Amino acid sequence: MPQHVPIKAGPTSRQAMFDVPVPTATRTYGPIPNADLYNFVVSRIKEQNLSITNESFGTDAGGQVMLCKLHISSNDLEMDQMLAFWNSYNKTRAVTFTTGSVVRVCTNGMMWSDGDIQRHRHYRDRWQSIQDDLGKAIDKIEPKFKKCQALRKEWKRVPIDYTNTGKLAGQLYFDNIITPRMLSDIKKETTESENFSYVNADGELRGNMWQFYNNCTQALKRSRASTYGEYNDRLTKRLAHVTGHADIVMGD
Repeated sequence: MPQHVPIKAGPTSRQAMFDVPVPTATRTYGPIPNADLYNFVVSRIKEQNLSITNESFGTDAGGQVMLCKLHISSNDLEMDQMLAFWNSYNKTRAVTFTTGSVVRVCTNGMMWSDGDIQRHRHYRDRWQSIQDDLGKAIDKIEPKFKKCQALRKEWKRVPIDYTNTGKLAGQLYFDNIITPRMLSDIKKETTESENFSYVNADGELRGNMWQFYNNCTQALKRSRASTYGEYNDRLTKRLAHVTGHADIVMGD
């Protein structure tokens, strides 16, 4: 049998993740095939009469870690609902589920943990528990999406200019939420983003917090697949705190 070629980190395809060889199970370790996990998630979503409009995959560690983001139809003109999940074959990432939203025009995601993330280590007897907790996560898709909508509504009301952007971006850098390369991306997106660039008003670049947030989540696409959720979580909570909207992202 030919040796499997490691997959380059970053965006990838569903079939590429399915083709990664599943490790051999041991007495205590029970790997969950990417295909089995994906097919189960999709089937449970469809059982709830929800429609998947798009999907994206990311990977790192040579294909040993999988991130899948499923875009789920909504009546919102700007955003769809989202369910994201992770799996790994090298035991570095627990099976994890979370929910949130995704901006249609650019696939920027919004997610944070408020009790709906379920994590399971790769033990042979955990498959049933994973299935049960996935069902609970799916039940929270709509409530979480409403919170995302509420944040968007509030952030569109929060004005921001180029000076504020520099201060906030610098703070995110010092908080280890964004990297130097991401900082450069945010600067570029502020003036060049097709959908979220600021406007030149009174000789000043002016926008709102929703635009800034999306410029940041665009930059976060540089994150490793295994840490994307963590950094998106930290970004959302940090900016919610800064703008006085932490209550939206706290609790169920």
